[in-house]
Amino acid sequence: MSGRRNIMSRKSVTDGRILVLALVLALVLLLGLCVAVAIFWATRGDPAVKELEFCFSNKCVDLFKKTFENAISVISLTFSVLVAIATVGGIFVALLVYRETVRANSLSNHISHLALFRSYVEKEVGRMNMLRESSVDSHCWYVLMFPQSRVGDTTISFEYNRAFEEIRKCILSSNSSATRAENGSFRFLAHQDQVIAALKGVGLTIRRQPRMEFFELEGEIYQLIDSVNSAFCYSEPIERLPDRRYR
Repeated sequence: MSGRRNIMSRKSVTDGRILVLALVLALVLLLGLCVAVAIFWATRGDPAVKELEFCFSNKCVDLFKKTFENAISVISLTFSVLVAIATVGGIFVALLVYRETVRANSLSNHISHLALFRSYVEKEVGRMNMLRESSVDSHCWYVLMFPQSRVGDTTISFEYNRAFEEIRKCILSSNSSATRAENGSFRFLAHQDQVIAALKGVGLTIRRQPRMEFFELEGEIYQLIDSVNSAFCYSEPIERLPDRRYR
């Protein structure tokens, strides 16, 4: 609804400027005609003009043009000014309409793209055993990934790349710890806290759980992230998350 109100508001602004242009043209035309009529009326009172005969010969026409030359010049100047204003104003209005059309299309594309993203995430989450929709804020995820989507730009943001890198670092760090671990010294609780904090950065909220349940949920989340990145990061492909060695 807010998007529709914005479009209607922009349309009202455009219509208002077109109305202003029309009013300016009408005012210039009225002013020019008033001045021309005033000059014509003043000239008409001249005694020499009253002696002119009504005819359509070349001599009469030339005499009429010469007699009312000032009034005719005002009318000619008025129409020249009207053409100039209409040309410049028409170009301005055309650019304005084009810009508003681009904005409206960008907003429409943004809404469609966001709806597609949400639908895709919802469908993927529905396939999971542990992950629930309540844990996934798809709008937050989308805005982080495409902050300029409203203006038609679906380039992956630096912030999303940074958030994704934090998740990747968590996996690599835990892989390294698990490789060096001796006699079960892998710090599961520390790993769990790191993963929870990293996932929160992209709109994924999970809580502490027992070891096996958490590892299963973690795996489903990474599968979801890789799937979304593969489907939507077409402008700038993102590599898949590394395999886990600490399960």
